[in-house]
Amino acid sequence: MIRNSQSNTLFPEGIDLSTFWYTVNDSTGLQYTPLGLSVYGPLFSGVDIDIGNIKTIDEHKAAVALVTEKRLQEASARKRK
Repeated sequence: MIRNSQSNTLFPEGIDLSTFWYTVNDSTGLQYTPLGLSVYGPLFSGVDIDIGNIKTIDEHKAAVALVTEKRLQEASARKRK
């Protein structure tokens, strides 16, 4: 695939990959696709978050941040051993 020089990605400009994981609209809020549920569900449960309770993109981002923080802490702890 040809690299997009403007965004330095392998995807054409304007492609929104989040639609593989979830959709967001004003009336229903954030809804995970089946693929999104299978990917994010286990990640979020690892930090005691029920994916069914996430209704907004801000809540999704906060959950991702918690997963990332936990993974970084775990990696740091492994390095110290």
